[in-house]
Amino acid sequence: IIDRSPLMVAVSSGGTSPVLARLLREKLESLLPLHLGQVAKYAGQLRGRVKQQFATMGERRRFWEKLFV
Repeated sequence: IIDRSPLMVAVSSGGTSPVLARLLREKLESLLPLHLGQVAKYAGQLRGRVKQQFATMGERRRFWEKLFV
């Protein structure tokens, strides 16, 4: 499990390829910045305001996608 609390990422091969799962987990660990959890917490704090600002789910999705890119 890659812990960027509150964001968690898990990789499993169901036992079929533990080495592949470990290598993928290590690669993901190196790609995900340590501060990603703080970003997720901040996004959680913004959710209510974003919902008030953007009427449709599509508008909100576009906002979040632009913010996170």
